[in-house]
Amino acid sequence: MRILPTADWHLGGTLEGRSRLDEQAKVLDEIGEVAEAKGPTSASR
Repeated sequence: MRILPTADWHLGGTLEGRSRLDEQAKVLDEIGEVAEAKGPTSASR
């Protein structure tokens, strides 16, 4: 199993009255790309 740590997201929250959903969606897409590129690991002994 690989672990991809991320920060405290506060999804859907606002910053100074502005929505951050577009920014959060872009970052989540990037995280998905990294996860796909890294792929799963296999336990071999």
